[in-house]
Amino acid sequence: MMAKRATPILMPFYGFCNADDPELIRHAKVRLSSANPYYAEELDGIWWYNNGGFRPATAPAWPTGLTSASTEQELASRLKRFRELTDLDGSLW
Repeated sequence: MMAKRATPILMPFYGFCNADDPELIRHAKVRLSSANPYYAEELDGIWWYNNGGFRPATAPAWPTGLTSASTEQELASRLKRFRELTDLDGSLW
């Protein structure tokens, strides 16, 4: 069974589950959905608390977006969106 409070993208790395674990994929999908109160559909990302307030930020959610892909089509779509958010050198920041 998957631990409930770990960062989804690191769970397989630390041996908590396999990268294709259905529960991991389901959890990642929920993080990028309206079920997550910090998810913003207009950003297709999450709000991030910084300097005393919430700020829109897509970067923290996108590795989770990659984790949530369960088909090649979903992965291609997420990778395309991820690339649209990066700088010319590929840096997300």
